[in-house]
Amino acid sequence: MADHKKWLATLRQQVTDHHSRARDVWNGLTKERRGVVLHAAGLGGRYCSYSWSEFDNRELLRLKRGIQRLDALVSAFGAIGDLDFVQPVKLAAPSAVKPGGDTSKASDVVQAILEARATLRNNVAERRH
Repeated sequence: MADHKKWLATLRQQVTDHHSRARDVWNGLTKERRGVVLHAAGLGGRYCSYSWSEFDNRELLRLKRGIQRLDALVSAFGAIGDLDFVQPVKLAAPSAVKPGGDTSKASDVVQAILEARATLRNNVAERRH
């Protein structure tokens, strides 16, 4: 049994001759974004300037498979955040500080941690604006 989206698409096609949401999206894409879709579909860059009606059925099927590959790739990343794209700050290993001894190394480590935290907060704040 077909779902309501299939029936709506069938009715839309009967009323508007051949309505295609994919065609509308394709016509709205820039050449660079079309290139990404074409690359995922294994088609050459010469198709970037093609309008939707210039593709044959075989090429349209390849485009559909390419879009499905891109969708699978995007969903593989799931919900990613800003911290997923930040390299960890390499800190010097803290050395054992003897009581009453030299604390300059320990204060350097603490200072490095505070600077890394401030840098991370600044990066997150800049991305929000």
